[in-house]
Amino acid sequence: MGNEAKQKERIIWIDIAKGLGMILVVIGHSRPPQLIFEAISSFHMPLFFFLSGLVYRVTPTIVSIKKRVFKDITKLVLPYIITVCFIGVFLLIINLQGRNGFYESLYDLGKSALFGSGSNYYEIKMIGEIWFLLAMFWTRRFMDGLFLIQNNILRLIFLAIGAAFSIFLASKEIWLATNFDIALVSVLFMYCGYLFQKAIKNRKETLFLVHYNCYLFICSGFFKT
Repeated sequence: MGNEAKQKERIIWIDIAKGLGMILVVIGHSRPPQLIFEAISSFHMPLFFFLSGLVYRVTPTIVSIKKRVFKDITKLVLPYIITVCFIGVFLLIINLQGRNGFYESLYDLGKSALFGSGSNYYEIKMIGEIWFLLAMFWTRRFMDGLFLIQNNILRLIFLAIGAAFSIFLASKEIWLATNFDIALVSVLFMYCGYLFQKAIKNRKETLFLVHYNCYLFICSGFFKT
């Protein structure tokens, strides 16, 4: 009974943290003073990936991973598609009110939806805040893949290679469709959340802060959006 109460309390704490993160996202996109914007954008998106790592559960088999993929499609990809459809309906309503360019706008929306970026990329317009859904989907796939690797050192090597590749692309101002490149960095934050989850269970919070906080500093500058 006591363990169930602790688990429930921990989930409530995570929900509160997510709620505060959502408030910060709204503030950050409401054109606040530059200093406040810079402060919020330096951590508000990594926070969500970190919190997701806190509740991440390792799936031991390929079959269980496939079930998780299907679940994430319904929870992340499907809402993304539904939102895009609503935007298309909105464009249709505007067109019926006498405005021109519906087909051009629909074409642009299709390109934006397929690319899924949170910012403009050459002639492809940004899709908006729902980019996060695709980024979270791929981040969770990378986490699932990491735990198919049994060796911890090898797991960290793959994390480092993925982050380095993403940073290289960013240095060349190259973005990959559906935020695949962003997920290569965000998986670091989710992995940190998972490690902290284990540290809490083992009562080793201080040990975690000493040994693993370096991940957060390495990639903290890549989520300003």
